[in-house]
Amino acid sequence: MQLAEKILETEGVPRLIRLLIQYSVHYEMVMTASDFFVRRTGAILFNIEWVKKWKYLIIRMFQTIFNWDEKVTNFPNEKAHTGHSLSLDVG
Repeated sequence: MQLAEKILETEGVPRLIRLLIQYSVHYEMVMTASDFFVRRTGAILFNIEWVKKWKYLIIRMFQTIFNWDEKVTNFPNEKAHTGHSLSLDVG
């Protein structure tokens, strides 16, 4: 509950999503947005509309957390930084 109390709803991202990101980064070793969408939430497999809605803001949050530059967050693919593709242009 302590982490939840520190998370504010900012940048247009709901508090729950910000909390999921912070928890997954700090306690589950999530390092990329693709880790978050696949492993933490499973949303890329089971709730693609949710991913489409939030992907850009979530990737921007990862950019802030890990101090990535624009080259790393070259949408829609984060392969340059991680070696993993986050190609979310699905329809």
